[in-house]
Amino acid sequence: MRVRTYFDTAGRDHHADEEEDLFPRLRRRDPGLEALLARLAADHRALERLWAQVAPGLEPEEAGRDAAWRRAAAEWCERSEAHVALEDAELLPAARRLLRPEDLEALGRAMAARRGVAYPEG
Repeated sequence: MRVRTYFDTAGRDHHADEEEDLFPRLRRRDPGLEALLARLAADHRALERLWAQVAPGLEPEEAGRDAAWRRAAAEWCERSEAHVALEDAELLPAARRLLRPEDLEALGRAMAARRGVAYPEG
């Protein structure tokens, strides 16, 4: 199923992009961001736990999605929206303010490598 495949891979890669590459760079530039970065990383863990509950119910042959599944799916959606809103409101402005061109290139190269694609040169 495309939705499940997307979130099983893109979601995982997105969290790694942030936690392994972006957050450490931001932490070095502004240690005052630690509380925000810790909160976002904790959100990732919560979203991953919820996704593990939601993903199996997305299979086409899954006939009965019970109340627990519906609650987990609703919570995953709500938490995802809140997480993205926090990134948009606080993380991205900090990244724009703090990251230098060489940081952006390093981030792009790491993201490309994580996905097994070539980084565009020039």
